[in-house]
Amino acid sequence: MPEVIPGPDAVNDKMVPVRFQYPNSVKSTNNANYQQAVTRMGGDDLNTRLWWDVASNN
Repeated sequence: MPEVIPGPDAVNDKMVPVRFQYPNSVKSTNNANYQQAVTRMGGDDLNTRLWWDVASNN
């Protein structure tokens, strides 16, 4: 796997995002399941590692 390095103008605390956030349409049309998924995975954030991601993000 190649190493991915954030560019000089990177936002997100100079970290490479590890996942996409859920779209607003999911939050508004399926909020109960969205909340359950967010609770299980530890947050809906660009830096929340997925269950299979065992590498460090920095």
